[in-house]
Amino acid sequence: GAGEDGSEAQAAVKAACTGGWVSLEGLNDGEAAEAINARSEMVLVDLTGLTLSPRTALLARHPADVQVHWHGYPGTLGGTLVSHFLGDRVSTPPDLAPTLSERLAILPLPYLANSHPLN
Repeated sequence: GAGEDGSEAQAAVKAACTGGWVSLEGLNDGEAAEAINARSEMVLVDLTGLTLSPRTALLARHPADVQVHWHGYPGTLGGTLVSHFLGDRVSTPPDLAPTLSERLAILPLPYLANSHPLN
């Protein structure tokens, strides 16, 4: 995974995490699941999906009450690894919802770095 990158974007996300930001970098899937369970985390956000260094084995343990997928892989993970896919009207139009194994939650703005402007 990307881990700590020191970017302004990551700092903004950390600041918005009122329950705290927990890095799982350096933990194997079992250790990460234990760490999540120990904190009684309610939401786990997967940012890699089926890309390089996926944490699908961690997701398969279902350590959080709600598991969602967003950002790194703009497509369904298939199966029951996560309950929701966070998309937008550009990269995942609502009419694609029936093709996803996850429930589609539409974010207000496009999120892919290579998205084209809406106007």
